[in-house]
Amino acid sequence: MESTALESNHGSLPSTLQDERYQKLRAATLAAWHHKPDPPSKLDANIKKNTGFVRKCRASLAADMLPQLRKDVETLKLEKYIGEIVAAILEGGIFKCRFTPDVNAAVDIICLLHCRFPDTFT
Repeated sequence: MESTALESNHGSLPSTLQDERYQKLRAATLAAWHHKPDPPSKLDANIKKNTGFVRKCRASLAADMLPQLRKDVETLKLEKYIGEIVAAILEGGIFKCRFTPDVNAAVDIICLLHCRFPDTFT
């Protein structure tokens, strides 16, 4: 997973920086699609932490939640919860994004999930 491609300032960016950000997101997504990444070793399978991630996605995908959600995607074993994560993102997370930084954060989280689970999160 190429987290450096997904790290950016989520405020109102000038159009050239915004275009660059989208190009990095697109490149990371295509790389995950064409070159299946190896699953990370040593992931946390704690049920409370995994279901907590689902609750966080349902509550909000806002910009202030991005660092914690990014950490959770990279460290939790979420394979069993993909269906619930998708439902949580659609039910509450993405629809609560009203401002540009929040929408950008939601796109980043969805891209991270796609990069981590290219076959099941598509």
